[in-house]
Amino acid sequence: MAIVVWDGSLAIGVDIIDTQHRELFRIINSFHDKIGREEDCFALAVVLDSLKNYVHYHFNMEERLLDLSGCPELESHRGAHRAFMVLVERYASQQENVTGAELLKLQSFLIDWLTSHISGEDFRLKDYLTPGPDFQA
Repeated sequence: MAIVVWDGSLAIGVDIIDTQHRELFRIINSFHDKIGREEDCFALAVVLDSLKNYVHYHFNMEERLLDLSGCPELESHRGAHRAFMVLVERYASQQENVTGAELLKLQSFLIDWLTSHISGEDFRLKDYLTPGPDFQA
């Protein structure tokens, strides 16, 4: 069951970024499906690692686009990404010691942060996130 649903209100109008945002929502929903299922402890670990790896990939893509377009807010945006990554990496590295309540708190944080970051920061910077004709993903 989906805990968060992608809808058009979160689309920033840049296909490559919107596709990656949809994938992040899919991973968060997969994370939600694994919470509280002891028999799926390994599956939860896989999802957390997948989230960590995909967030890293996505943030690098966004930061490359911002850099190539000369975005004056690149460092601020990068800082927000790094703070988020620190938290995700901490949970991914300590997943066997994380309680169910902490996982629910993480889930809530992921949803809140991602939706507010997309609808705020990414939407505001969308012109800088549009890849040029020579951009290679």
